[in-house]
Amino acid sequence: QFIQKPLYESKATVLFPESKSSNFGGLAGLASQFGVNIPTGNQADLSSPAILPDLIYSRTFGEKILQEEIFSRSQGENIKIFTLFSSEIESITKKSKALRSLRKMIDFNQSIKNPISTLSVTALDPNIAKDLADIILVQLDSLNRYYKDQVANEKITFIESRISSVRKDFESSEKRLKNFNQQNRQISSPSLQLQLDRLERDVEIQKGIYLTLNQQLELAKIE
Repeated sequence: QFIQKPLYESKATVLFPESKSSNFGGLAGLASQFGVNIPTGNQADLSSPAILPDLIYSRTFGEKILQEEIFSRSQGENIKIFTLFSSEIESITKKSKALRSLRKMIDFNQSIKNPISTLSVTALDPNIAKDLADIILVQLDSLNRYYKDQVANEKITFIESRISSVRKDFESSEKRLKNFNQQNRQISSPSLQLQLDRLERDVEIQKGIYLTLNQQLELAKIE
C-alpha cells in the first residue's frame, strides 16, 4: 500500500443473445423476380453483440458516459463522471484525456463460443467502480434496444413501400384479366387459351407476393 494505491474491480456478466437475421420466408425468391434484393443470410447490424467491444471503446459512447451523473459519497451529491478525471472546464483536450482514462478503467471480454461476455470496471473507489459498471450496462442495453427498434422500423418501412408498389401491379393484372374475359366470352383458339393462362398466372403471382408481404408486415409489427 506504500507503493501503489489499492484498486477495486467491479465485474458483471452480460448476456446478449445473438440477433437472428430477418426471416422473409419465400418472399426473397418471389421478390428477386422483380429485381428486389432481400438479404437472407446472417448479417451483422448495429444490434449485433459482435460490435459491443468496438462500441464500448468508441468516442461517441465514451462521451455519452462522461455526461452521465454518478453519486459522489465524498461530496454527498451527484456529479458528472467527467469531473472524476478533471476538475477543469470541459474542452477538447480535457475530454480526450478523460476518455483515455475512462477506457483504461473498462475491460470487456467477449466469448467466441457463447453469447456470455464479461464487463470489468476498475477504480480507486469501490462504489465508483460499481456505479460506473451499472451506468455502462444501462447504456449498452438502451443502445441495443434502440438499434433493434431501428432495424424493425426499417423493415416495416421497406415492406410497406413494397406493398404499395405490388398492390398497383396486382390491381393492374386483375384489370387486364377482367378486360380479356369481357372481350372473349368463349375461348375457342389455343392462342387465346395461352393468353388467358398467362394473365391468370400473372394474377396468381401478384396475389402470392401481396399476401406474403402483408404477412411479413404483421410479423415485423409484432417484432
